[in-house]
Amino acid sequence: MVTWYLPKIRPENHEAFRQIISAYPADTYDNWVYLQADEIAEIVGVGDQRVVLVEVRTDEFTRHCDLVGCRRDFDALRDFAYTKGKRDAY
Repeated sequence: MVTWYLPKIRPENHEAFRQIISAYPADTYDNWVYLQADEIAEIVGVGDQRVVLVEVRTDEFTRHCDLVGCRRDFDALRDFAYTKGKRDAY
């Protein structure tokens, strides 16, 4: 089974992520939830795949980007969720 680790953004952190991530995909938290639910449905619809939502806070994400020297974009957010999820799984 393939495991996908996706970022879980809490409602109170949504606006902060919108401010720090270039080309953030959702203008409202409700839109974020809708887009993520759609993505999850596509992933699990393929079969033999599961999704784990990994809570990501803005402070830990920005610290990570500063430490590794990456841009604060959506790809970096997804990569961070994957790394954190894999680490926490063991």
